[in-house]
Amino acid sequence: MERDPTDAPKPAEEQPQDGGQQPARPRERVLWNTVAILIGNILASVSQALAMLKMMRHLAKAEWNVFGYLMSWIEVFRVVANFGLDQVAVRLMAIGKHSPRSVLRHLLLLNTCMLGVVMLVIAALSLFLEQFRVHRDLLMMLAGSLLPVVFTQSALVRFQAEHAMDRLIPVRAVSGLIYLGAVWGAAALGLPLFHFVLIYLVYQAVVLFITAGADHLIWRNDGGEGLLGPVSAPLLWQILRQGIPAGLEALVVVLYQRLGVMFLEHYKGMDSVGHYYTALKVSEPLLMIAGALAVSAFPVLSRLAADGNIAELKGRFAVYSLRSLAPSCLFALVLTFFGKDLLLWIKPEHGPAAGALVALAWAAAVIFQNAITVTIVKAFGKFHYVTVFATINLVVFLGLSVWLVPRYGTTGAGFSTLGTESVNCLFHFLAVFYLIKKRSAVS
Repeated sequence: MERDPTDAPKPAEEQPQDGGQQPARPRERVLWNTVAILIGNILASVSQALAMLKMMRHLAKAEWNVFGYLMSWIEVFRVVANFGLDQVAVRLMAIGKHSPRSVLRHLLLLNTCMLGVVMLVIAALSLFLEQFRVHRDLLMMLAGSLLPVVFTQSALVRFQAEHAMDRLIPVRAVSGLIYLGAVWGAAALGLPLFHFVLIYLVYQAVVLFITAGADHLIWRNDGGEGLLGPVSAPLLWQILRQGIPAGLEALVVVLYQRLGVMFLEHYKGMDSVGHYYTALKVSEPLLMIAGALAVSAFPVLSRLAADGNIAELKGRFAVYSLRSLAPSCLFALVLTFFGKDLLLWIKPEHGPAAGALVALAWAAAVIFQNAITVTIVKAFGKFHYVTVFATINLVVFLGLSVWLVPRYGTTGAGFSTLGTESVNCLFHFLAVFYLIKKRSAVS
């Protein structure tokens, strides 16, 4: 197998190209950066969770089902528009081969092209899919939110690579409160679903504006080139080439997760879609923590892999994996015993989602481990590994869904996800052990 040149250990005297300045950050910053991401995510997620709770309680059952269905598809399109390019950009900034502004400029150019393709696909699908055609106005507003969402992800790349996520805590807090206030205000006025979707679109635009402003203020005097500088074809191709496997992996993952919605709609109807989407949202908090750890650890793990410091990388992997095990299982246990009561408190009609919630809670615990192992694999630059594993996941999920969903509805869809993520966990742990052993032998 051909070795990616970016994986090779860098000589100590090597300097960043393109005027890039990437001084080594103290590795203790990973802990604070993780905490900062968690604080920001918690502030934003609590606001969004309260807003979502208000929508669940306010919207009619049919409106909530439609919202859950469309948002499931929008998540697929978001992954396509981003296509894993931000992960490659974080890695390039972390190892210091290109200036941050240069990487960001090329990332935004690729994002713009991908967004154009996605919008054409959405417009075409709205002509054929019944739910898209009936709710085309809602669909196009949610599609419009993809632009600020994807560009915000790109704006966050440097904050992640430089372990500066703590500087965005006020941004996350302010934007979350704005969204929460708008949703509760709309509910108080008794407005229909259309206005809630419009609020979501405006909210994402506000987040982009504030995040981009923070980026400009923090690094306006870094002495680097601007975002309107020259375009390097080799760098453009490097980001795209390395991003394709990561993007395919993310796309396959989100597809198999959303295929559950499609199976439910086909076999059990839109009510089951609404129940499953509710279970997904309730089980998401643990995934928020997993994502924060993965985002924070990725730049440091990438530098360790690039420098050939395998002993420390192996130690960090063990610490991340073992210390996350207990809280993950505790979270799953709490939802196992008290999840149904929580669903009934939200709204009695969400009670049928209890079985799916139990399965998705344990799936979230497994996904936490997967987030760590995937981060290690990507730190080695082996994005194509996770693409292969994700394809296997898709096949496993299809098999389980065809068997379980017609028989057990939302609960079957939840256990299909749990079974798939368990298989995924096995493959990724084997890949991590293989890569560490192989690189240790080379070192």
